[in-house]
Amino acid sequence: MAVEEPPEEATVYPVKRGHKAKTDLRSVMEKSFGDVSDVEDRTAEHDEDEWLQASYKLIRSVQARYYKKSSLWVINDQKGPKEIDFEKEMDDIEKTREAWNAFLHDATGYTAKERSKKMKEKAKDT
Repeated sequence: MAVEEPPEEATVYPVKRGHKAKTDLRSVMEKSFGDVSDVEDRTAEHDEDEWLQASYKLIRSVQARYYKKSSLWVINDQKGPKEIDFEKEMDDIEKTREAWNAFLHDATGYTAKERSKKMKEKAKDT
């Protein structure tokens, strides 16, 4: 079986050993973002893990799936700085950041600092 590659636009986050086995990605996304749906055109062909999608405040769309036991693939489409009305959307900015960080923590088992360290280590290896 060929190794599946993440989509070009995806960010790959490391998942703490054993964390995926005790984590339901749909529940994690619902807790952070609200309604979650399946992504029809991005279903995993060879894996039990399907792509899920949600949106929240400044995040137009976030799609995520676990890959194997050690990776979380995430495609995040959110408003950029030029699209944000900072006077009207400051509350949304903070809530979006908090929801995003909670999602990544709950989905990977790592804090922001730990994720950053793991991603730097992985970058050195490549």
